[in-house]
Amino acid sequence: MILLLGVLYPWHVSLWATSYTGKDPVIPHGGLNVSVGDSVILIVSTVLALQIVIGWVPLPKYVRQASVWMLATAISVTVNALHPDISFAMRDSVMGLVKIFAAMMWMIVVFTLLRDSFSRRFLQLAGASVVVACCWSIQSVIQNVFEGRQRAFGPFENANLYGNYVVLNLFLAIAIDRFLGDGAVGTTLRPATRVLLRSLVRYVGITLLLLGLLATGSRGAIVGFLAGLIPALPWTQIKRVSWRGVMAAIVGLVVLVPALVWYFDQNPYVVSRVEMTAEGRGPNVEERFELWEGAVHAFSQSPIVGIGYSQFPNWVEHEPGMRATVTHNTYLATASELGILGLLTLGFLLFSVLLDSWNVREKDFVGLARGCCGFVFAACAQGLFNNVQQERSLWIMFGIIAALLYHLRSRRVPAFTSLAHGSRHRRAGRRLVPPC
Repeated sequence: MILLLGVLYPWHVSLWATSYTGKDPVIPHGGLNVSVGDSVILIVSTVLALQIVIGWVPLPKYVRQASVWMLATAISVTVNALHPDISFAMRDSVMGLVKIFAAMMWMIVVFTLLRDSFSRRFLQLAGASVVVACCWSIQSVIQNVFEGRQRAFGPFENANLYGNYVVLNLFLAIAIDRFLGDGAVGTTLRPATRVLLRSLVRYVGITLLLLGLLATGSRGAIVGFLAGLIPALPWTQIKRVSWRGVMAAIVGLVVLVPALVWYFDQNPYVVSRVEMTAEGRGPNVEERFELWEGAVHAFSQSPIVGIGYSQFPNWVEHEPGMRATVTHNTYLATASELGILGLLTLGFLLFSVLLDSWNVREKDFVGLARGCCGFVFAACAQGLFNNVQQERSLWIMFGIIAALLYHLRSRRVPAFTSLAHGSRHRRAGRRLVPPC
């Protein structure tokens, strides 16, 4: 199931037909984007539901925060349904609630699959995902450079979603590299095997993924990746780096720099796209500013509970001169659709995950935790330019971090304490489950 999840996750299909016009394909808002990996989620969720009926099953730590955010969403939808505006469409809000619940299930299933034997299963999930993402990156570079396609979509129907997926795998690769460097406690990998895997991840995987990220032309994903490097890389260890570390860095530069020079010599679309953005010109840039101003205006109309979840495109339809689409900003979208209540609850969820992953201090897992923290930080930065709150990648990382914390909490419970408590719970007819 873990390997299937890593392999099948990127394969996406929309319930609406799309057409490629040289820009992002236009998908009607309110649509449902389905991943082939959802089939794995459905199977594991069914088994998990049966286990919950039989007895107590641990859930990820962030279920509370996510449930509070979903409650704020339900309150916003209910209030607006009772006093609907002319633009309010209940169907779109219901579809949005379904998307949130489905995203939460990804977090719960990933947590469930990883919480036992975390080290080995994390490497299986992350490794499978990185290998698949590298294959897609190769195809994307070929399409971008040799076939003349401006932006690569990969298995997705949107370049921004694909960019977010590539960024996820870049930070999974960083987490794998740092975890193997810290000894890969909990696995049976030999030192020579760890060195080989680290070399493949560093010099092959990360290089291919960086080129794949550039091929997407997603400015938000690129900015998010650069921001995520701040917590992900071991900046404090630079002064204590060994000669072996210096040589590894030199080899990495020898591989990466020529690859980037070759790519930019092909004059890819991402170069002109970034230049236009830096100069503040281009129809896409102007439209984003208009949408952000519209989101602020919508928030001013209903600052407490917002205009209703997933209702901003409907609201924009009644505004002259604006195209009905999402805000391309997670925080403005949340503020306009859910008001202060929704913005605070979403911020509480994101801050909790960032704080927990940053505060991991166990030397065997601190590098892995920093890599995971880097992606959450990257997603928060990308949220300034795209709507990321429903993307599966973010919730997958929530599940990984929750499983890591569960594993670390379980390791701190002394063996004799576990046996004593276990016997007492067996006498009471209950199974011991360490707290999340």
